[in-house]
Amino acid sequence: MNKLHNWLILLSKNYYCDREWLQCIYACSNLAVVGAGLMGAGIVQVSIDKGLPTVMKDSASTGLYRGQEQIEKALKAAVKKKKLTE
Repeated sequence: MNKLHNWLILLSKNYYCDREWLQCIYACSNLAVVGAGLMGAGIVQVSIDKGLPTVMKDSASTGLYRGQEQIEKALKAAVKKKKLTE
């Protein structure tokens, strides 16, 4: 979350950035990620870890299933390394 905050600070210094848009990002209560590939699934996993309610969408059910498997695999690895509990 700290990296996101730093990114938003850099973005706010951009002359083309709308201040109202930044306020909307800070007030975000839900997140939707379109695309369940490697990057999309990673974004979903980090968002869930931070406690943000997240929805993952993909154009194909196979892609969505693959993204879900990737997240489960990463969570199982974290449990195995004792970074998480079941």
